[in-house]
Amino acid sequence: LYLKSYLFLTLAVILRSMKIDLTKPLVNALTIIAVLTVLIAIIGAFSTSLFWRIHEVGFRYDIFCLGGARLYGGNIFPRIAAVYFYTSEMMVLPLGYFTVKTFFSNEGKKLQYGLLLMITIFAMFISTTRNNILAAILLPFMVAFWYSKRKKIIFGLLIVLFLYSIFNLDLIISTFFDSSSPSNAWKMQFVKDYANLLNDDRVFLFGQGMGSFFKTKNRGYVSVTELTYFEFIRQFGVLLFIPMLVLLFYPLTKLFSRRYERSHYLFIAYLFILGMTFFNPLLMSSSGMLLLSVVLFKTFPPSEDVSFIEKKRGAESLAEPEALA
Repeated sequence: LYLKSYLFLTLAVILRSMKIDLTKPLVNALTIIAVLTVLIAIIGAFSTSLFWRIHEVGFRYDIFCLGGARLYGGNIFPRIAAVYFYTSEMMVLPLGYFTVKTFFSNEGKKLQYGLLLMITIFAMFISTTRNNILAAILLPFMVAFWYSKRKKIIFGLLIVLFLYSIFNLDLIISTFFDSSSPSNAWKMQFVKDYANLLNDDRVFLFGQGMGSFFKTKNRGYVSVTELTYFEFIRQFGVLLFIPMLVLLFYPLTKLFSRRYERSHYLFIAYLFILGMTFFNPLLMSSSGMLLLSVVLFKTFPPSEDVSFIEKKRGAESLAEPEALA
């Protein structure tokens, strides 16, 4: 069962050898999840009984969970019911994709992609997790800033958003990082549990093995926690964690190569995933490994794809409609 997730990584070899780019199919699937998230939240606003029947389906098949709004800084958020799909963090991929399309498509397509972008942002907000909310705010700005030739304008908007957050959302934002909140307190305790465990040189170097359990103060014996990178060290040891870290972060080097410019939005979204999974075990799941396989395909594309990019680089501009087709 634990090995199954990592077997999804072998898809990278198949995708590369058969030249199958799963980016758009994955964007489509995640967009459907975003639409379903919004629809379920709307149903919850009008029919409580139907809402909880849907909840039973999600709970039975371990797909999503539904609930009431959360309390952030003394404020109820969101005002409608919360809908959290267990793969919702992956919606950063369509978030980056639709941001690029909204900014750099022709006028006829801007409205369509802009609507899909707003649906994705809204879906991430009503999941009510701090990871998703912060990503929904920051990722579109970062992608727009990265590609735009008018970086000063984007940077100015980001400053305005920052100042607005300080004066209007400071209580909510501070709650996100409040060490006394139950969620943050549990994570801080996990850090102490890992620190105590990794004092053992044998565990630190070689790990306890995949599927092993260890004792935590708050949850007793567990086989995995939300602190993904600590968990990698605990399971595999630092000797295997280092090459694993190289594999995870190597795709980000392509952000500095113009040959991969059309895929930079994907690598930026992947950067957010790596940050979000610090407090979420998504990366250790089959969904996380599937996303990594897609990213690795873009990192090591078929040679003709790279040569095509090089040939077109002089003729195409990101400001043109078909540049990111």
